[in-house]
Amino acid sequence: MNQHLKKIEMRINQYQLTKRTRYIPYMSRHVFAIPYIKFLSHAVTPLNQQWHYETETGIMHPLTDKNEMSDLHFVRSFMIEDFDDSKDYHLNVEGIRQSFMIYINQSDVGTVEGNEGHIEFDITHAVHGEMNVIELVPTETMMSPQQNLFNDMYVLERANDRIVDYSVDVSQNARGDMSVRIQIQDIEGAPLISYLLQNEQHVTFAKGLMDIDSSYHLVIPAHLVGQQGKHFTLFLETEDETIAHDIDSNGEHEPINVKTV
Repeated sequence: MNQHLKKIEMRINQYQLTKRTRYIPYMSRHVFAIPYIKFLSHAVTPLNQQWHYETETGIMHPLTDKNEMSDLHFVRSFMIEDFDDSKDYHLNVEGIRQSFMIYINQSDVGTVEGNEGHIEFDITHAVHGEMNVIELVPTETMMSPQQNLFNDMYVLERANDRIVDYSVDVSQNARGDMSVRIQIQDIEGAPLISYLLQNEQHVTFAKGLMDIDSSYHLVIPAHLVGQQGKHFTLFLETEDETIAHDIDSNGEHEPINVKTV
């Protein structure tokens, strides 16, 4: 572990991905519409639990041990269900509480800082279809292995042709009509992108094809916006993924993300 620490100043996060809107894509709009399998958002591998820590001597302890350690690292194994070597795999870490370095199958992934709310790495080079091992090496002394390094961690499978980032802006005019502006900010590969805006009863208000160079302006009439309890779902779809974005009648909006634990 010491050799890892000696190299910390030399490391560059070459696998770190650009910040984007926080979303987890569904496999399709039809999967999204079936409540009891909403957890099947896409290929999500949760990594929150089943961690152990190892000391400098290589002895492994469960995280329930309360011994104080000043020099330790965290490990766990995981498998990616239905691993597909034609897809990309990204490691997402949210709610980061302490700085640490990440290794998967002894390959360097990158370093996170304790003040980062979220970070995403491309780990396609490091994972495979067999049992994988991830290792977290704190770059600061920890008083106890009970100290959490993060709030959430998961591996996300992504299609090669995909939306990377998008933006949604919602406003209302004097009559009460709701304006929804959609912009594709970034893509990977050459995805064919379509949009669909529906209400709770699955009535379609707008649909069409999108490209990365245009902003799309959709309007929800005032008499529908004013109905209490109404909300709408905007779907951004490619051949392999569907992003769902919730739009409330009060103008509040956010991506619809499944819980990954």
